[in-house]
Amino acid sequence: GGAEDAAWFLAARDAAAARLLAKGIPQWEPGELTLESLRGRAARGELVVVRRGATRLSEDLGAGSASRDAQLVGGATVEVGGEPMREMWGDLGAEPGDASVGYLGSLVASERGSGSAVLGACLVELARSGVRTVRLDCYAGNTFLRKFYADNGFTFVGDVPEQDYMVSRFERVLSPLPPMTGSDSSTSPASVANDTDAQSSC
Repeated sequence: GGAEDAAWFLAARDAAAARLLAKGIPQWEPGELTLESLRGRAARGELVVVRRGATRLSEDLGAGSASRDAQLVGGATVEVGGEPMREMWGDLGAEPGDASVGYLGSLVASERGSGSAVLGACLVELARSGVRTVRLDCYAGNTFLRKFYADNGFTFVGDVPEQDYMVSRFERVLSPLPPMTGSDSSTSPASVANDTDAQSSC
């Protein structure tokens, strides 16, 4: 359920933060997110988890399509018209409460080579919720991640300062998808088949 998903995501995110710091990339710090906050996000539908299931990821795949006991391979936090957007995106016309614009954060992929599939699954969930523009950011010095987002259809829209370093901002326009029905999950589980064929059509 949502509590177990939140605990898995927290552990995966902290492990990723430690790896980034070891490489001199200060974007995340272990322990800066709490289990309580992630459980709250899960309850509000602001935590997307991605599972490895038997279903090929496509435009018809969405929440509830993967078995709850399928292997968790990644996820992200999402905000729609939330505080991160007002702070970082105000100069680009982000309006508080605009449900057509979503902010994707803390993207985690636990398996090497699965990043595009995990990102694609998260984009499907956002498109199904009515989001049309997805925005995200990363440490400006992380050239690998900047290229990763560009290769996955995101457009660079400028750098802004955060604390004592610069952050690169990206955005992507999504194609509309119909909402899923019949899901009773507090988080939004999507499914990936494997690293080579699991791609989003958004």
